Amino acid sequence: MSDLLHLRQMSQGFRRLSSTFLRTKESDGLAYMKRLYNYISQEQSIKKYIDAACEISNYDSNNFIVADGVSGQRRRLNIPENEYDHIKAMYDLLEGMLTQEPPLYLAGFCFGFDTSKSRNESIQSFLDKAFKPLIHFITDSLSKEMMALERNTPSIVQNIDKVYGTANAGNNITSINRTSQSNDLTNVLELLEAFRLEIEKCPLDKDEKEFALDDLAQIKEQIESSSPDSTRFKKARFGVGKFIESVATKVATKAIVANAPELVARGNEFLSSFGQVYPY
Repeated sequence: MSDLLHLRQMSQGFRRLSSTFLRTKESDGLAYMKRLYNYISQEQSIKKYIDAACEISNYDSNNFIVADGVSGQRRRLNIPENEYDHIKAMYDLLEGMLTQEPPLYLAGFCFGFDTSKSRNESIQSFLDKAFKPLIHFITDSLSKEMMALERNTPSIVQNIDKVYGTANAGNNITSINRTSQSNDLTNVLELLEAFRLEIEKCPLDKDEKEFALDDLAQIKEQIESSSPDSTRFKKARFGVGKFIESVATKVATKAIVANAPELVARGNEFLSSFGQVYPY
């Protein structure tokens, strides 16, 4: 298995695990937390990012959680200013919560940070605040490494009829009139959905389809986010462009038929519209 394919599969697995982890409920106990921790700790391609941050930092993770209020019964997170200190603090907290004896009662622990929510809401709110930056750090690190590998992969020169359009995801895009951005975003999401449906129908390799669908899901998530992340946009857009390039090549060599030409057309239409709204 190539390094790039291994990283893509690992990234996909990590995103699924972390998404499930952040939706943990009281009845789940520590199950999803253990799965995420084991995945991070046992996959050396991920653990190396954590180890690198911890080597730089000498932060005392006991300072990550502090008493909040006069009574001291409530607690809050004390976020370090330095990113590497923050990474170390989050990983140490994750490990500490799972190695505590007797085993930690997650709902009770999280309730101490916010008593205004239900138990499930308290759990999910705490996990989001305490560990989402760690998840983003790992996702971004994997994305940057994959982008570096993908840039070193030779591109295939194509000779494709104009009806299929270009498969280059790096075209220069003209700037847009920001007053129409809302309509543009709606159009981008509609094109994304049309493209997604074409991918679902196309008789492609299962892993190839899953990678493309995962990239589209990342793009949609960032579009709908109040603070979109340019690194995730770039990685997902690059992946979609590579996917279209691969399918377009198959079309040119008649390796597949069915809806492949429509898929390429929908994909290029989506990338063009997306690039106008997000010219990263």
